[in-house]
Amino acid sequence: MLTADQIEVLGHQAQKLLDPVQDFLIREIASRITEAGSMTATAQYQVWRLQNMGKSQKEIKREVARLLRLSEEKLEQLIMKAGEDGYTYDLAALPSTSAVPFSESKVMQDIVSAAVDLARDDLTNISQTMGFCLDAKGKVCLPLTEAYEQACDNAFMKVSTGAQDFQSAVREATRGLAKKGIQYIDYESGIHTTLEAATRRSIMGGMGLMQEKISQSVHDECGCNGWEISAHGCSAPDHEPYQGRQYSDAEFQKLNNSLKRRIGTLNCGHAAHPIILGISRPQYTEQELRSFREENQKGVDIDDRHYTGYEATQKQRTIERAMRAKKKEIIVAEATGDPNLPQLQSRMQVLSQEYSRFSNQAGLRTQIERTHVNRHLGKSKPAPGSSLDFMGKPQNFNIKKGNGKVGMARGYEVDGHPGFFSQTYSKDARATIDFIEKEKENIPQLTTVDEIVVTNDIYGPAAYDHEHNRLYVDERLTNPEFIKSDVANGYFVAENAEDTLRHEMHHKEHHDLIDRRLLTSHKDRATVKQEIEADLRKYVVTQWLNERNYITKYVSENASVAFVRYNSLNELIAEVMLANDKGIIKDPILVRKVGEMFHDAHDVG
Repeated sequence: MLTADQIEVLGHQAQKLLDPVQDFLIREIASRITEAGSMTATAQYQVWRLQNMGKSQKEIKREVARLLRLSEEKLEQLIMKAGEDGYTYDLAALPSTSAVPFSESKVMQDIVSAAVDLARDDLTNISQTMGFCLDAKGKVCLPLTEAYEQACDNAFMKVSTGAQDFQSAVREATRGLAKKGIQYIDYESGIHTTLEAATRRSIMGGMGLMQEKISQSVHDECGCNGWEISAHGCSAPDHEPYQGRQYSDAEFQKLNNSLKRRIGTLNCGHAAHPIILGISRPQYTEQELRSFREENQKGVDIDDRHYTGYEATQKQRTIERAMRAKKKEIIVAEATGDPNLPQLQSRMQVLSQEYSRFSNQAGLRTQIERTHVNRHLGKSKPAPGSSLDFMGKPQNFNIKKGNGKVGMARGYEVDGHPGFFSQTYSKDARATIDFIEKEKENIPQLTTVDEIVVTNDIYGPAAYDHEHNRLYVDERLTNPEFIKSDVANGYFVAENAEDTLRHEMHHKEHHDLIDRRLLTSHKDRATVKQEIEADLRKYVVTQWLNERNYITKYVSENASVAFVRYNSLNELIAEVMLANDKGIIKDPILVRKVGEMFHDAHDVG
């Protein structure tokens, strides 16, 4: 199962998959129409049309094919990540820890591979049925080639006959393209819709079916006999009465068949995960579910109008669609040299300001915030198996080293500081580099890190990459305002820059322990890691099943999010070790269990 926040982010990413294709087509077609409209002689236009139409269409098809390949690569990553997230969530919600890891499960890999193949076919089908409207109201929508040729002809005819001036003719010929963008055309029904809407609907529908198969497989493998529907704030009215509740297999099937919008299609925020009735505790109490309903109805009053929580989210989506539409108009205006471009950009700015104002007043996260998933919902963390353990989501860049070796960040070796790379030479970056150098005396493990990358392009304060023995650090780590907003906010055990570095070095100790065990084992890394953590995991799972806020209460929200979303103990281990450094011991047994993992390698307790 995927959480409501994960579904929301996936929907946004799916919707944007073909944005590069659409933006290219709008810009290219608009510029060609402008070129056609600039001609006044019929003979001249006929020669241009003969020489350029076929050539330009081949160029367009070639570029679309290239962009589509890139989109397919992103699509595969999206689906693989969604499959792994859903699988680990389902397992984390069950009192079973002996399941096969996602990467080793042939059943899971087959399900996800089939979903990838299906989604690729859908994406190809969408790309082959594209077109655009010749009018702003969308009444005349033709296939891409036909619409392209007709729009060029229209622009030329209006100018050459003197019916319209050049700018007016081009503006009219591109009006449908500007207002409606590239459209997906269903040739059987004749219905057309925006490219992004068609892409989102197709991809999310396919991933919904994949998640159902994954959850059903976990259900059958673990001997489950029921389902629990997820719950979230601002629920749509048709699903609100059922969210957060548990059902037997038969009850859930009957309920889902009765709903106009089935649970689990991913075109809403709800999903269901398998449970064992009588053993699996509901994730939400009746009081919490009642609070969801009451907060939804309470809603907000903005501009003398009352919105329920759900209605506010729909209003926010309306503004987002208006912004996407305005972006298309701006692309066309840029490509055609439209003198109205400044006015369009000004309207876009007004829309953006309105969007921010409404979102703030309604207490809703903006699209960017939803994509990055802010700290209150858990810092985005890689799925199990990633080489990164971090307090936030890092971005990839290329490292340029003196010997020409390329790594994962765009940075340069810092003179006088061997092993340090920096993306900028800002005051913050220099202060952070000096601070880390001094901290090597207090935190000896820092001297064993091969590379330390100081960057302004990482989501969160720091990240440790055990595969490359590399530490990423936000250049603002020593900035008091950054510490206050991004570290000392109650989400982590860490409260300052030194704590942050210690947290990451505890990740290093954890992975170094696994590496040492690997030297004397014939098993793979995942198995060795699982064996090392087995006793600790058993204790944590037992406590968590008895008290769902156990990890948040006795460790941190950061550790809880990593465990619930990814079935990972990495953050919990680092957080417990840091808390012990700080003399914070809330559960002595937990501290002892972490210490026993290391034996004489690290004295935690």
